[in-house]
Amino acid sequence: MKNFVGLLLSGLLIAVVSSCGGGDTFTVIAKVENLGTQNVRAVYRYDDKVNVITSMALDGSFQFIAVAREPVLIDLYTGSRSLIGHVVACNGETVEVSYKLNEPGFMTAKGNRTSEILARFITDNAVAINSGDSRMVNDAVARYCESHIGDASTPFVFLSLYNGSDDPSEAVRLADGMPVESRNVREMLSSYCELLSPVPDSLPVFEPLELYSAGDSMTTLRPYGSRGVFLAILPAAGDESYKTRADGLNVLNDSLKSRIRVVELGLDHDTAAWRGAVGNLRPRYERCWSPGMYATPGLGRYRITGFPWYIVADSVGNVVYSGQEYETASKAID
Repeated sequence: MKNFVGLLLSGLLIAVVSSCGGGDTFTVIAKVENLGTQNVRAVYRYDDKVNVITSMALDGSFQFIAVAREPVLIDLYTGSRSLIGHVVACNGETVEVSYKLNEPGFMTAKGNRTSEILARFITDNAVAINSGDSRMVNDAVARYCESHIGDASTPFVFLSLYNGSDDPSEAVRLADGMPVESRNVREMLSSYCELLSPVPDSLPVFEPLELYSAGDSMTTLRPYGSRGVFLAILPAAGDESYKTRADGLNVLNDSLKSRIRVVELGLDHDTAAWRGAVGNLRPRYERCWSPGMYATPGLGRYRITGFPWYIVADSVGNVVYSGQEYETASKAID
């Protein structure tokens, strides 16, 4: 039970520090060491949808203009969809940021208080972040969240860096302890918590998911005609079991492709490794990616608590399985 006085003070703090300035747009100016010249993407959730902006980086420098009346968390990607970093902005702001490609423990920022705090946190914890040890990073993020309850920066530090799949119950506990006034941030935290909460007693009806195909075009995943859906969310590309599981999807696709649409969904921030993970497998099933990651609209209802995770829906959209057992999922098709 949250302390009422603490909650009230937290709400006042957020109202003061998270309001946006005047203006109908915001601008992000970025410099990325070793990026070179290539297309880049900015991805953020706002107004119940995932927004994607493409810009051209010249010698590592790029900028873009976007719209958000409330603070939004923006993920920046290279043309091959490797994660560059994160930035927070809202209308009326010009935010200047710098990063080093393939060095996630480096960031500078000015022009937005929360971005500046995020950059300072990343710099202070560069060793843990650069090591790739998610538990070390999670511990640092948890300490920050618990010592900055009510600060507008806290949800953004959490959503940028905390790996909820390591300890779902702790992730939900931290997210639930963040009183926020911004509707957009509240919805992002809600989606995050839904995704990591216990599986409900009854399975939902499959709702269409808007995803990117491996070829970078938008596709809608839904049961159609006489075909159902077999959706596989596999562990990170570097996981030793990845190729075995992907090979199993090939077999499943070959045997049942007239009855189901077999799709692998990638949720990682850094999708370059995911795209290359297939190696010599030559997948015969579809591979898709969601720029919304854990905040993907429609995905939270499945209460995904670990990887791999399989979701199976019949041809009329009834979800007949949602869980981590491949054998059970494959038999649910019958």
